[in-house]
Amino acid sequence: MSDSSASPAHPQRLITFFILAFLISWSIGVPLALTQQGIIPEILPLWTHYLVAFGPMLSALIVTGGNQGLPKLKDFGKRMLIRQVCLKWWMVGFSPLIFG
Repeated sequence: MSDSSASPAHPQRLITFFILAFLISWSIGVPLALTQQGIIPEILPLWTHYLVAFGPMLSALIVTGGNQGLPKLKDFGKRMLIRQVCLKWWMVGFSPLIFG
C-alpha cells in the first residue's frame, strides 16, 4: 500500500538530479584527469579526487531542498543523525578520507 503523503516522482527532478550529479562530479574529476595526462597545469590538489564521489549526494540535497524546502532538509538531517550505527561502520564509511 502506498503512502498518500508521498508525492509522485517527477521526471524533471530526476533529470535535474542526474545533470547536477554529473556536473558536480565531473567539474572535479575532469580537471584532475587532464592534469594527470599533462594536458593542463595542476589547478586542483590531488586529494580532491575524494570529492568526486560526493556529487550525487550534493545533487540529491540540492534537488530535495529546491523542491521540498528547508524544513524537509532539516527533517532528513535529523533522521540521518538519529540512526544508531556501530562506530566500526562509521569508520568503514569514512576510511577513504581517514586513511587515504
